[in-house]
Amino acid sequence: MSWWERLYNGLRGFYYKYLISFYDKNYDYFKNCSKILDVGCGLGRFLAFFPEKSIGLDISDDSIRECKAEGFQVVKAEATNLPFEDETFDGIRCSHIIEHFLPQEAYQVLEETARVLKPGGIIIIQSPLWSSQFYDEITHIRPYPPNAILSVYLRPRVIQQSIARMPYRFELLHLEWRYASLFYPVSIEPAYKPSKFKTVLFLKILSLILYKLKIHSWRKNGYTLVLRKLADSKNSKGR
Repeated sequence: MSWWERLYNGLRGFYYKYLISFYDKNYDYFKNCSKILDVGCGLGRFLAFFPEKSIGLDISDDSIRECKAEGFQVVKAEATNLPFEDETFDGIRCSHIIEHFLPQEAYQVLEETARVLKPGGIIIIQSPLWSSQFYDEITHIRPYPPNAILSVYLRPRVIQQSIARMPYRFELLHLEWRYASLFYPVSIEPAYKPSKFKTVLFLKILSLILYKLKIHSWRKNGYTLVLRKLADSKNSKGR
């Protein structure tokens, strides 16, 4: 095995083992939760952090099959119509999901997650901002900046809204910006040719390592919101 192959295999293993830790350190907020919902769980990388107290939800048959093969609890359902009773979870993760919906559907996702979250529960929302690569993912509909999400959850009276105010109150615990990496996405990405895959993955891994060392672009390309549900004011008609 050549030095390049050893380097590549080592970095590849490092990348897949520690990928989440680069951007998801806010998951410490979930440590005291007893039941967590991962909306749009994908292949279950987050579920691996809290396998005993997490349930994944996705609409992809492939994702459901992969998660079940790993022994994770998963259900197939739409994020706009969660198949759970009110106040079921004390932790909810919604990572890179909201940008796949039209505004009215996005509101339904936010309202559904608020409905199934217990008072005092934590919700973490992560989403990309606009960039030249945003529509490289064909299912991306539009970016939603943090203020768009906060206008729904915090219900500020100074902002005029054309939709009903949801009957739940939240407080913002933390807003963290994500910044563009130095070498990823790169000009040869997406790389559909197998000959390009190692180069792209190498640059992606290198970018993530540099990002961990706080060496990155200063252009914002995403964010993490951490909010706590304060109370269910459903009966107060506070819309």
